[in-house]
Amino acid sequence: MYAKCGSIEDANEMFNGMNTRDCVSLNAIISAYALHGEGNRALSLFEDMKEEGFSPDEITLLAILQACSYTGLWETGLRLFNEMESKYGAKSGIEHFACMVDLRIFQKPSIYQQKSISRLTYALENFSQCVHVIGEFDIWQVSCEMFA
Repeated sequence: MYAKCGSIEDANEMFNGMNTRDCVSLNAIISAYALHGEGNRALSLFEDMKEEGFSPDEITLLAILQACSYTGLWETGLRLFNEMESKYGAKSGIEHFACMVDLRIFQKPSIYQQKSISRLTYALENFSQCVHVIGEFDIWQVSCEMFA
């Protein structure tokens, strides 16, 4: 709640004052740092989470991918996305793919400006490339139906 109201410091203070932590509280603080553009801090908490014996889930990984996207950590985001299922047993969903598209856009923001195309068009183009690379064509079909 504090983070959504703009006070990451208060959110962190509440988190640090907790007697026990769980996946929900860890996901909340990781997401808070991601939303505030502090990707490296979110990644640090992600590492702490694993060291404390918690298993990252789809929500955790979405928050981490958002953190990478918001702070331009392309390689880290791509690595974590590729490890989702094999290392963490987490299934990637449309939200995870959207983060990958964002990462691609922010990797080279001038590309869509030079091509004189809209950001949405560029996002969809990259989304289709991501889907093709990983072979998840069902997600592409669902996405197309959403825009139809």
